[in-house]
Amino acid sequence: MKSTLSSFDVRALVAEWQRLVGGHIDKAYQRDEEVILRINPPGGGKAELYSKSGQWLCLHEVERKPETPPAFAQTLRRLLDNARITSVEQRGFDRIAIFAVERGPDTCRIIFELFGKGNLVVVKGDTTVACLSPQ
Repeated sequence: MKSTLSSFDVRALVAEWQRLVGGHIDKAYQRDEEVILRINPPGGGKAELYSKSGQWLCLHEVERKPETPPAFAQTLRRLLDNARITSVEQRGFDRIAIFAVERGPDTCRIIFELFGKGNLVVVKGDTTVACLSPQ
């Protein structure tokens, strides 16, 4: 069984996630190093983007979500509530997936690092506004 994603895996997943473009982020959940973004894709339904720092990033429905959001999940909710996904891409051939989103006049990038210890970073322009694991 695989324990992490390769660059080829990320390339295939990013191609699959193109169906999320135009969808809206509904809510964010967090449990330790796991972050779940609930997305309403175009055409209806729900999708859950599951990330585990440095290991996984996939569409996966999580049955038991934490009831009380930690500070990072609250920050994600504040920044990304009802944000529209404008693009999903892989940076070069690295194990980095970038979701570009816009909410009103604001645009952000959600950056998932899938190497080493991994990280989830939200960037507005050139400024980091949220980071799961500050380094």
